[in-house]
Amino acid sequence: MCLAHKNAKLLGVSPKCVSSTKKRYEEIGTVSDRSRSGRPWKLTLRDENYIFREIRKDPTSCYQKLATDFNSETQAVRISK
Repeated sequence: MCLAHKNAKLLGVSPKCVSSTKKRYEEIGTVSDRSRSGRPWKLTLRDENYIFREIRKDPTSCYQKLATDFNSETQAVRISK
């Protein structure tokens, strides 16, 4: 039995998981996830929470007013339906 299989059995994971984790550590020096490609988020979690809180306060308010209020608090971000 190879070392990956022994370690996998000991840890309770698949041998593929052990070998890919080892390979990632050898390539980048850490076992954490690599950064993802793609478009970065425009809103932070705090911004999203602010918007949802405002909607919960007044569900009948229009999105244009919400966008105006939000953009006066932060940088210009487009909010649509």
